[in-house]
Amino acid sequence: MESDFAKQMAEEQAQEDATREAWQMGDYVEQDCPHCGRHRLCICTNGKHRCEKCNWCPELGTYAPVE
Repeated sequence: MESDFAKQMAEEQAQEDATREAWQMGDYVEQDCPHCGRHRLCICTNGKHRCEKCNWCPELGTYAPVE
């Protein structure tokens, strides 16, 4: 029988995996990052943009929630 702690850990891991999957970077887009200015903006699987260099997400106006 799985303990409550083990269930909680499994749920947290599943949520972390889903977040990483959603923020996985795909192709570069023809835009500079509005935060650092580098030409490293990518489109993620969730449809949002993320800078490969500084991790900025223009749609959120802050850093993407993954490393």
